Amino acid sequence: MFEKLHLEVLDRLGSAGELDWTAAILEAANVRAKKTSQGLGCQAAGLST
Repeated sequence: MFEKLHLEVLDRLGSAGELDWTAAILEAANVRAKKTSQGLGCQAAGLST
């Protein structure tokens, strides 16, 4: 339920030009990577944590 509502809010804000995707992209760069089944995370991609 929450995911559907969240997507609807994003769609409406995007249609109204109220979203700043440059900020969203910058924030996504700070999200910590999950470890894979091999135990690799950011280090495997050459990123610092």
